[in-house]
Amino acid sequence: MSQSIDSTCRNPPYPAGDCLVRINDESVDIGYAVHPAHYWEEHVHDRHQFILMLDACSDAEITWRMADGSQCKRRVSGQQVCFIEKNLPHSLRWYAPAPLVCLYISEAFMAQISPNDGWKDVAIHHWGELLACDLLTLGLVLLMAELCRQHDRLHPLHLRVAGIFLGAQLIRIRSRAKARVQKSAGLQNMQLKLVHDWINEHISERFEIWELARVAGISRSHFGRKFKASTGYAPQRYILIQRVHRALELLQRGGMRMSEIATQAGFADQSHLSRNLRAFYGRLLSKKKHQ
Repeated sequence: MSQSIDSTCRNPPYPAGDCLVRINDESVDIGYAVHPAHYWEEHVHDRHQFILMLDACSDAEITWRMADGSQCKRRVSGQQVCFIEKNLPHSLRWYAPAPLVCLYISEAFMAQISPNDGWKDVAIHHWGELLACDLLTLGLVLLMAELCRQHDRLHPLHLRVAGIFLGAQLIRIRSRAKARVQKSAGLQNMQLKLVHDWINEHISERFEIWELARVAGISRSHFGRKFKASTGYAPQRYILIQRVHRALELLQRGGMRMSEIATQAGFADQSHLSRNLRAFYGRLLSKKKHQ
């Protein structure tokens, strides 16, 4: 297998602005960076990709094009794993500094670990969902993060071996998660897109879960289970996350009072907004305050 370190990070198929320090390998390319808030324009990779968000304060948004030309959009928060199918046009917007590890996995390696398993579009899972009762993979994630931070003092072989092991484990547990979703009959991609879009269009309003079930075209009694099977979050928690994200966007845009932001993001009042911002972004906001 070939291996090298590429710190220029501008060789195709990686987008300009990708500042990953990368270890290249025939099976699994490994990249690490602490990204500032920025935007990657639409691009594609010729390998399947796992993005591991290492910090609880990390916050990004991925937009991708489906086969019929329509767009889907999902938020990726800290301590989540995002899978992106190879050759899928997508863009990424980072709203906060993001320490992350990226694994670019070849089709041959994917098929070797998980034969006859179709991998499509984008899938996002929280570590708690993927790594539950899997201390080996959790240990590999933490090891990979530490090795990447010390890449300039290590032989590339250390990172290459750790990346291959971690890639194999992520493929296996992703396959298990997919099987669980299929067994539990989660929402279809189009249903999930309709619900996500409806939430963001009505984020400033107060609405009930039965309204989301109506958008998805299923009964209220089944909606909560299906939604959580697909996203890893209960509907109310997901809505809260979207409200906090909208508030952060408005804060970063500037020019609005906190009370106005609270109203636009669907919070009861300024105090309600402040409590949730501290709960989600307390450490990040504290860092900014002291810079």
